[in-house]
Amino acid sequence: MAVDGGLWRRAAAVACLLAVLGLAGGRVWDIDERTVDPSLTDAEWVDSVKLEGGQGLELAAPTRGLLNLQKNTTVNQTLWAAARNGSAEIVAQALKDGAHVDYRNGAHNDTPLAVAAFYGHLKVVNVLLTSGADLEAADDNGLTVLIGASQEGHALVVAALLVAGADPNATAPSSGVSPISAAALKGHGDVVVALLAGGASPSATDADGDTPLHLAAVTLGGGAKNVTRALLDAGARVNVKGSDGDTPVFWASYFGNVGVANLLVAAGANVTMTNDAGDVPGDVICGCLGDAEIEQAIQCPEGGCEKGFVRHRLGQLLK
Repeated sequence: MAVDGGLWRRAAAVACLLAVLGLAGGRVWDIDERTVDPSLTDAEWVDSVKLEGGQGLELAAPTRGLLNLQKNTTVNQTLWAAARNGSAEIVAQALKDGAHVDYRNGAHNDTPLAVAAFYGHLKVVNVLLTSGADLEAADDNGLTVLIGASQEGHALVVAALLVAGADPNATAPSSGVSPISAAALKGHGDVVVALLAGGASPSATDADGDTPLHLAAVTLGGGAKNVTRALLDAGARVNVKGSDGDTPVFWASYFGNVGVANLLVAAGANVTMTNDAGDVPGDVICGCLGDAEIEQAIQCPEGGCEKGFVRHRLGQLLK
């Protein structure tokens, strides 16, 4: 039977979600890094900053680098760069010197708390939280601080944000992505557990009607299985229909995720339930293989469908 067209559209939608999250090709932060001796102390690092002409801060990698700051560098920019670089001492000093705790900068118009959370700088996050940083500040894509930390797998930062009062169910307006959906898509089981403990809904739906249990199937390996177990233990509905009438087991079948498929079937996934196209999960096994020439579609996870036994096991499981 031909692969369900609805599912490849979902693969394309997941690719779009990755782009919204800044995961397609890596997130760029518009800051120009220069090599610097990593042994520099914070004080030496500050002294090494050069004031040159140019338009703004530019820094690209999550390493500590010599920042090329423009001549009119402000204390706000120092705060933002230090938050991005992970220097709690410089952040504290910048705030003491009058920097605005929610100053925005970078390609996505992020706050210092957003960039610190995205890169997992827990000490910086705590300094900013105690200084009254906006927990729900969203970037130009509508992504909140908690979504950024969740997608990157920083469980301790996620816990700190939740304790401070971050909304675990706040979503990005256009995509409907929530913190738990972002974590599930990346296979961050510890983050999913933290979010559930903090009040996140295991059945949160995105703009397409898909749940974290659907998205967990996109990633292979132990992370995806840990996410799936946590969601099921929290009461996620195993036979919930998302876009195109696909249940989570359709996604596991389509993306060749034997581990997740096993868990879903054991939890009562209906392998005879049809989607809007009239297909059952067994009809779309490794359908992602047919997306190789479709640029906008997410591709099969490595280590799955390219192995013949995966299709065989799924065929046996879903018959």
